[in-house]
Amino acid sequence: MKRLKTILIGTVLMLFISGAAYSQYDINDIQKAIGDFADEIHESVPFYSTLGLNWSDAYIGKFFPSLPPHFGVGINAGFTTFGSGAFKSVLNAVGAGGALPAPLENIGAPLLGYTVEARLGGIVLPFDIGVKLGILPLDLSDYSIDYLLVGADIRYAVLDKPLSPIKVSIGVGYNHLKGGIRVPLGSGFDLDLPGSETITMSDPKLGFLWGTDTIELKGQVSLKLPFITPYAGAGISVAFTHAGYEFKSDLGGISDAEIGALSSLGITGISNSGFQYIDNNTSFNMRLFGGISFNLTVVRFDFSVLYNMIGGQFGASFGTRIQI
Repeated sequence: MKRLKTILIGTVLMLFISGAAYSQYDINDIQKAIGDFADEIHESVPFYSTLGLNWSDAYIGKFFPSLPPHFGVGINAGFTTFGSGAFKSVLNAVGAGGALPAPLENIGAPLLGYTVEARLGGIVLPFDIGVKLGILPLDLSDYSIDYLLVGADIRYAVLDKPLSPIKVSIGVGYNHLKGGIRVPLGSGFDLDLPGSETITMSDPKLGFLWGTDTIELKGQVSLKLPFITPYAGAGISVAFTHAGYEFKSDLGGISDAEIGALSSLGITGISNSGFQYIDNNTSFNMRLFGGISFNLTVVRFDFSVLYNMIGGQFGASFGTRIQI
């Protein structure tokens, strides 16, 4: 966990701290950069929310009246990629500029995540239910990161023959993701607004906000062999995603003209303490997933890979669980 926090804070510092020395920004540049950022969020984050609950078994078996009852608990950690173009736009908008490290330029930045998860076999009918939770509130003085991922699914076994190692299931799942990064931008600067208006930002903090709710239909096939279980699946989902930013600052009293200039850009929540801009989007997504688990009596070690067929992002995860 400490290593994960270090990586996250390092990413924040790389993106923002070099912009602290600049003393003037243009709201139009920020809006454009956030537009690029929001477009990337709308494409990448719904896929990212599907981390977790990708167990190798397409169906784990009934809880009742099966003997023994079937259930499992475990933990999963992984990443999906996020396009570096959005990062570059943000860097340029806050005056940092320059090139990103080569790996980020070539394959995108990694979005890290983890979930604690459980799955319970069905009662009488051949189905199972899974739930997952990942949370990481991180507040280090002026810097903070929010991460919340919750989800659940239900899968019905369409092929579950007692003597066959092949299992096939179809299911529906729901994922809710909420995240944000907040960083300081120096002691203050002037922000140029449309027209001739300019407001002074004192001790400003810039926050990037995102979230998504996805509903997914998915299918999976698995083959149970001695000690290993390879599997593959596909999902199609609809996602309701939002992304944007907020400025927190003592504006020292904001005029009607300044409020009008900000409102003309779709900015809301305007007050003497700051303002925000949120962009909403609905999208359809398709993903492929698969991998293998190594089975040691009641312990499973999973390795999974994921691919977003719409946006081209990819991901991987590793998990371990106790399953009966």
